[in-house]
Amino acid sequence: MSFDQNDPNNLGRPLYFSLENYIETIIGLIRSDEIQSALWLLDHPPGWIRDNYPPELTKIKNTIYQNTYDQIEYATDDEEADCTRELGEAQWDNGYMFPRAEIISNLIKSMFPKSPWIFDLGCSHGNLPLGLIKSGHSFTYRGAGMNYRIQQKVKGWIGKHWQEKPVNDQPTILYCTEVIEHCFHPEEIVHSAHKVGVDFDHILLSVPMYTLGGGLPNWDTRRLGHIRTWTPREFLAFADKGWPGYDWQLYQAYSMVLYGKKRG
Repeated sequence: MSFDQNDPNNLGRPLYFSLENYIETIIGLIRSDEIQSALWLLDHPPGWIRDNYPPELTKIKNTIYQNTYDQIEYATDDEEADCTRELGEAQWDNGYMFPRAEIISNLIKSMFPKSPWIFDLGCSHGNLPLGLIKSGHSFTYRGAGMNYRIQQKVKGWIGKHWQEKPVNDQPTILYCTEVIEHCFHPEEIVHSAHKVGVDFDHILLSVPMYTLGGGLPNWDTRRLGHIRTWTPREFLAFADKGWPGYDWQLYQAYSMVLYGKKRG
């Protein structure tokens, strides 16, 4: 950078820092689903820059906060609440749920003649129970999500399959897919899972593997859902810390799946 080094206002100003390159890096992170890393960089330029904060960085930070979901928007989102049953059913076998649909189908088949109870943490469009019903699986189910309206719609769609708690010696499954990458604080997912008070026999989790689809360019004109990416190693460490005592198997795909079976 070129500036008057003798000006007292430039005391400690870095000579070898390019704001233009820094901004390019931040925007590259945002486009790669690394919102949290971008926010960290926005808060941690060199010291002189922090005390003389550029309006360009302020604009990027404000855009991130305006375009990302907060708890209120997730809880009141009309687009999710207005989705149709047909949308949820279609997601089961149109590739959206690969490979998790096949994994849980095979798991349920392996339990026959027992019928599992599934706690779906982040039930969204109801694609899991609707797909299982369409495929003829025997199960009971409870869905949970921040958007109460869609949760109630799913409950109505699946009728007799809805069951608040497991009964007798039912095998139990915790299912939480394509949720964790949306969380600024993913430990809250662990909290919600344990809050149910069930010692799950099986756990199925999924997140996109690295950057979903390579990323999207139009970060400043669309809603931003994915807060960070996950590596297989990070995902396994998160699951093992949140739910110790399970043997984990990782299925690598654009949406990677962790299957955990309780030891003993």
